[in-house]
Amino acid sequence: MTKFILLTAAAAMAFPTAAMADHHGQKGPRHDANGDGIVTTAEVEAQLTEMFAKVDADGNGIITKEEAKAHHQAMRSERRDTMFEKMDRDANGQLSRAEMQAAQEQRAEMRGERGQQRMGRRGGRGGGAGMMLRRADADKDGQITLAEVRAQAMERFAKADANSDGQITAAERDAAQAKMQERRGKRRQ
Repeated sequence: MTKFILLTAAAAMAFPTAAMADHHGQKGPRHDANGDGIVTTAEVEAQLTEMFAKVDADGNGIITKEEAKAHHQAMRSERRDTMFEKMDRDANGQLSRAEMQAAQEQRAEMRGERGQQRMGRRGGRGGGAGMMLRRADADKDGQITLAEVRAQAMERFAKADANSDGQITAAERDAAQAKMQERRGKRRQ
């Protein structure tokens, strides 16, 4: 559980491939700060630094399990609040039966569209949280530093940046995501 909590805090920072995709309903790549459709290394590094600082509460450059757990709990609380606000369509602070039914139907529809993708991410053989934590914790000391997060992010960035120009275009992003899905498919076979 500790590894999972630590991973949760670090995963969002450490993996720009996922960050290149739409994120929680936002349009376009998450790291695309200027909205031009192209993700640059500078944009990735700036956002990683900002995200790392949010988790590293004491500012010592290391994410501890206590910091990760506190951040994880805050994020869960924020998601619950946001979910309630989305469900409360008339904004009266209460959920009616009709609002709850509409939310349930919307979730069912989303599950139908994304069911296969979610099953692939959740199931599997030995990957998941533990594997991602081991990758982020490069020196295997049980702590994740900003340098480790940056190194992991830039490694993934380089894989997606097909022409090595320091930018990931929509075409490169789509190609990287297709490769990732192909690898996942092969692992499940």
